[in-house]
Amino acid sequence: MPVDWVARLQEQGRFAKRMAREVPLALAEPDLTIADAEQLHETVGNCAESFKAIVAEMRRGELDIAYTRAANAVSRIWSDLSTLSANKVRALQDPAPARAAGAA
Repeated sequence: MPVDWVARLQEQGRFAKRMAREVPLALAEPDLTIADAEQLHETVGNCAESFKAIVAEMRRGELDIAYTRAANAVSRIWSDLSTLSANKVRALQDPAPARAAGAA
């Protein structure tokens, strides 16, 4: 049975966009612990890896460029969220640079 790439990309796009709204809010929580931030970063990484597998499957299907563009947009969301969550983990692990920057 062929894959319905339109439906799959729409579903993945909706999920990535929802995460793009929710992850920054979660990372901004004042009581966020390092463990919470690490778990969130791991979850984002798992989602990004899962989407990479979908993209690889798409490439094997030699789909139209419009599908590739849509997949690239979703991939950028996951990449941005991964960077954002990694930065938060680093900031929580070593808050001294953040304090120093805020004091200047």
